[in-house]
Amino acid sequence: PPISIATLGALALAVFGVNARYLLQSTVLAPWFAGLAAWKKVGALFFLVDASFALATQRFAAHGRDVAYFMGVSITNWSAWVVSSVIGALLPVGLINAEKWGLDFAMAAVLIGFAGGRLAGLGAATLRKTRGWLPWVLAAASAFFTQRWFGGNAHILVGAIVGATSAAWLAESKQADPA
Repeated sequence: PPISIATLGALALAVFGVNARYLLQSTVLAPWFAGLAAWKKVGALFFLVDASFALATQRFAAHGRDVAYFMGVSITNWSAWVVSSVIGALLPVGLINAEKWGLDFAMAAVLIGFAGGRLAGLGAATLRKTRGWLPWVLAAASAFFTQRWFGGNAHILVGAIVGATSAAWLAESKQADPA
């Protein structure tokens, strides 16, 4: 049967929602890419994946700008992602049960580890003072309750929107009232 406009719209919204995080990640990386030619920025960000973002921001915060480091971790992670995706696509469908092996949670576990390390490095006093924990808590709670009440995968989008919106609101209120 032909694909309807509604189906294409839903697909486009889903793709945008899942990948909107790269808009935020590239915005965070922008200060470290300042001064680079546009084609170099686009070339570097083509390889941006979640793990390389987490590793690069930790490294940049500790050691300053290091685009070569970013490219190294990004190309390595991106290549592993592409190769494993191709292997997964070629394997017979019933061969691997990702849930049985816990592979369905592997990437989430990695990102939680990165986030936890990042938050731990800030220290409890800094987190209390800056309220840096609040977007994480709001995102997690909204995702949890959305999943519980509605099921499906909408919790990912809801958690991302709530977390990003609350982080933006906190940043804006901090600029308006720096005291």
